[in-house]
Amino acid sequence: MSLTVYFLGLALAFVTGWDVWWVILVVGLLTVAYTLAGGIRGVVWTDFLQGILLVGGGLLCSALILGRGDAGQILTTAWEGGKFTLGSWEPSLIEDNFWLLFVGGIFHFLQSFGTDQNMVQRYLLARSDREARRSAITGILSCIPIWLLFMFLGGLLWAFYQADPSALPPEVGQVKDNIIPHFIMTELPPGLLGLLLAGLLAAAMSSMDSDLNSVAAVVLQNFYRRMKPGAAQRSQLIVGRAGVVVGGLMSIFLAQQWIGIESLVKYSLGLALVVSGGKLGLFALGWLFPKATSKGAYTGLAACVMFTLWAALTRVEMPNSQSPLLDLGPYNFPWMPMTIGMIGHVLVLGVGYAASRWTDGAG
Repeated sequence: MSLTVYFLGLALAFVTGWDVWWVILVVGLLTVAYTLAGGIRGVVWTDFLQGILLVGGGLLCSALILGRGDAGQILTTAWEGGKFTLGSWEPSLIEDNFWLLFVGGIFHFLQSFGTDQNMVQRYLLARSDREARRSAITGILSCIPIWLLFMFLGGLLWAFYQADPSALPPEVGQVKDNIIPHFIMTELPPGLLGLLLAGLLAAAMSSMDSDLNSVAAVVLQNFYRRMKPGAAQRSQLIVGRAGVVVGGLMSIFLAQQWIGIESLVKYSLGLALVVSGGKLGLFALGWLFPKATSKGAYTGLAACVMFTLWAALTRVEMPNSQSPLLDLGPYNFPWMPMTIGMIGHVLVLGVGYAASRWTDGAG
């Protein structure tokens, strides 16, 4: 959540020239405010409108790139440069390749659409199980063309600046997160600049508001109501809103601490691997094996935590660093960081099931 706020602040600060610290603060507070005012329904409707702006911005940038020069040459340059490929087809756990991304994508979709609170809360708004299933399927299918759109846009941007390298200052090219803001600032007509800024706002705010509402729901349902099952509606409302405010302020504060990170995407992926590993495995354990025990689940989670700590500390590189936090030499985790989360899910499922059978004979 705070990583998304940081990316938004970085992009808007680059385009407008404003100080990134203040951009993060103002936009973060605005997102907290409308999340408080609208609740989950406000989040859903603003996400819908913001999604339209985001996709429209991607289509607009693609059209502008193709319209600024020889479209055929731009497409040919991107194709010959390998920007429209899905990577190597040679299976490997050490280097990027199609199969690793494919399997990782399956894990990502299953976790995102099956276990993440910010998705599950949307299913609960549906009027029936059938509508919830249709919503999930629609969301999964819509991700594919949207991902392809922005992969296509990335390839076009690369080819665009290959044709005229002088149009991309070296200091901008060194930080890939700045390339799209630079294109927006230098190539878009003034009347369209505001639309693209709205698209940037949409990308971050739609993620932050969903996560804030999820934090509030977890604090209220999983903690407060269990501690005080007979609490009045007013006190529950206050606690839920407090969860939004506290979560939002923490996200803003953390985003401001990350100002200067060299590669946001790289850092965010590493962080996501640490905090989400095993969650899908835990859900799969309860769904596939109804007789699994709580002792078995806790044992699986413990195995996942120990593995994830070792693998992340010895493999994921820290921001602005070329080395992991803990270097054990030959005992470092040897494979791609993406595999850490996937192995964590399998560990929870496998160890959890084995421990359940050992303790209570689960079948």
